[in-house]
Amino acid sequence: FLLLLFIIMFFLFFSFNFIIFFVFFLLFFVFLYFFVFYNKTNIKTIESSIRYFILSSFSSLFFLFGICLVYGLTCITDFSDLSLFLTSLDISDSSLKIRLGLRVSLFFILIGFFFKLYIFPLNSWVVDVYENTSLSSLFLISCLSPLFYFYLFFKFYLFFFSFFPFYIKLLFSFFGMLTFILGILG
Repeated sequence: FLLLLFIIMFFLFFSFNFIIFFVFFLLFFVFLYFFVFYNKTNIKTIESSIRYFILSSFSSLFFLFGICLVYGLTCITDFSDLSLFLTSLDISDSSLKIRLGLRVSLFFILIGFFFKLYIFPLNSWVVDVYENTSLSSLFLISCLSPLFYFYLFFKFYLFFFSFFPFYIKLLFSFFGMLTFILGILG
């Protein structure tokens, strides 16, 4: 399973299309779930793995809804084409409607990423999963997957989020610092 997980990560590193990105994003999540569910004998492990599965599926739905909104507004699935489209938007009425729709889609994509990155308001469920998994699975869930999700978040930031106003960037900093501070105190 670990080799397949790394192959999926490799394909995600080099995907620049929403559809391919989301398919491999879900495959990564499913294989990560198998590592959480590895110790089936303990009832607490089963409970925490089901919680991990349900909440991660919920975050994937938010992420998918944001991607669908982007596609519905722009009819573009390629990251570089979307980047060119965002730079070519002018200040007309139809452009303002598209910008508003893209901001709503950005909100849903951010909720999906905040769940996956365990950012402050959406991180209370992680402790239960950490508590009831094996040490090898804990390494994958607590170290490897957040680094990987952070890379994917950074990829989205370069192609998609950087065209939005300053307050979005300020929001990233605020929630990042809150997560950092509460992680130290918690």
